Amino acid sequence: MSKAPQTAIAKENPPKRSAILWYASIFVVFVCVALIAMESWFAWTNRKNDLLAAKADTANLTQALAQHAEDTVKKADTALFGLLERIEVYGISPSTLQSLYPLLVEQVAEMPELQGIFVYDENGRWLINSIDNAPGETMNNSDRAYFIHHRDSPDRTPYIGAPIHSKISGDWVIPVSRRINHPDGSFAGVVLATIKMTYFTHYYSRFDIGQTGTIVLALNDATVLVRRPFVESMIGHSIIGGTVFGRSIPHRPNDTQIVRSAVNGTERVVSYRSLQRYPLVIVTSLSKDEVLSAWRERVLRQGIGVFLLAGIIGLLGLRLIKQIHLHDLTEQALSTAQQKVLAVNKTLQRLALQDALTGLANRRQFDLTLNSEYDRAVREQRSIALLMIDVDYFKRYNDVYGHPQGDVCLAKVADAMQTKRPGDFSARYGGEEFAVILTETDIKGAMIVAETIRKAIRDLNLPHSGNPTGFVTISIGVCAMVPSSFGKGPPSFLQAADEALYMAKGAGRNMVCAYKVDETEAPEEIAGTETKPV
Repeated sequence: MSKAPQTAIAKENPPKRSAILWYASIFVVFVCVALIAMESWFAWTNRKNDLLAAKADTANLTQALAQHAEDTVKKADTALFGLLERIEVYGISPSTLQSLYPLLVEQVAEMPELQGIFVYDENGRWLINSIDNAPGETMNNSDRAYFIHHRDSPDRTPYIGAPIHSKISGDWVIPVSRRINHPDGSFAGVVLATIKMTYFTHYYSRFDIGQTGTIVLALNDATVLVRRPFVESMIGHSIIGGTVFGRSIPHRPNDTQIVRSAVNGTERVVSYRSLQRYPLVIVTSLSKDEVLSAWRERVLRQGIGVFLLAGIIGLLGLRLIKQIHLHDLTEQALSTAQQKVLAVNKTLQRLALQDALTGLANRRQFDLTLNSEYDRAVREQRSIALLMIDVDYFKRYNDVYGHPQGDVCLAKVADAMQTKRPGDFSARYGGEEFAVILTETDIKGAMIVAETIRKAIRDLNLPHSGNPTGFVTISIGVCAMVPSSFGKGPPSFLQAADEALYMAKGAGRNMVCAYKVDETEAPEEIAGTETKPV
């Protein structure tokens, strides 16, 4: 009687095991295909994101270079305009010209981008220049294109010509000129400023454009003024047949696009921008292959990993079909792989929250930390303080010492301003501004910390000729509160500290001011801060 049920169960189990094996096989295949499909989708998405990032970076670089070119030409043109007014008012008598010589020398000395400033009469003879107080009578520039342009055209706007070799030094220079008129409006000569081409090439060499990237400054008619990498045979020649000048600029003066080179057929990320004030165009390009080189390496590494992972899952799946108990081992392997991915993501997230120049936290991490600490202070009803710090007259510092030295200055300031108290948080807020979050600190404690930081920066004795004290100093705005008594959230907290900072700057800089948190929310200055140079 007992054998009948056993036989029935024995006959029923094979179909069930077959179904399990079938579903397990489908599941293993589905997982492998899904991994490969997901990796393919991620790879394609990352490729698009890398190209979008390259286009954004190229556009930003082009904007910066366009502003630099416009500022450079504008400074030269402004000097010419002032010189032109004096000549047309007082004439070109020998005494007038002699009185202009020190002015020309001073202007060239103040503008390192200039090679010289020159004045020619209506016949192209040299009247005066910033290089030689007594130019030779045989020197004549009537054959230059800019002279011919002004002689034949009544246009009074500045003229930017093709690059030329200086007759004095032989170096490449870019001429910027204006026409001089007699009182009756007839042609009286030309005032000329020559910009060193090396000024642009040195500036362009600071930027990373890869092995085959290019930067081109050209006239609107596609005449090349400056090029990186420098190719002398292209200077002064037209590239009107190219894709940008031939097909893009006539329809859209500013754009960023991926184009195929007409010379070698390679694809490039190209951004161009026409200057508003002058007939110039700046064009930057990056090789698409170079832009995607890092992406290819990532795809290769991750692709190999994914295929290996898919193969492992397939083998484990086969063993799973044969031995169900190996399912736990497979799940553990997947869990380990997931933990590694999470660890890598945490590392990347940490790197994304750090300021590369100073080593401090960046603005993004500052915002996250401020929100977190503010919420914790609300929950625990503890005081929290915020210091907003600004380097005094930092624009002047960059103008005097240069941006590279300005970066060194910011790094030293950041190193000196970090407090040694556990729980304090320092960040670079942006530009020359920094911020410090002080947990469990009232206004008195915050003022002590702020004054300590201010003195530490002053004691660095970093020379700063643009600062009345003669050294690098900082201004600090302080706000401290128990959040429940303020109740407007981190933005208002930040605004209060920022208002205190502006009070410190408005009161003469090199001092600490605090925002008084009361019903009127009126800021007040805290006395006892240093305001005179030591």
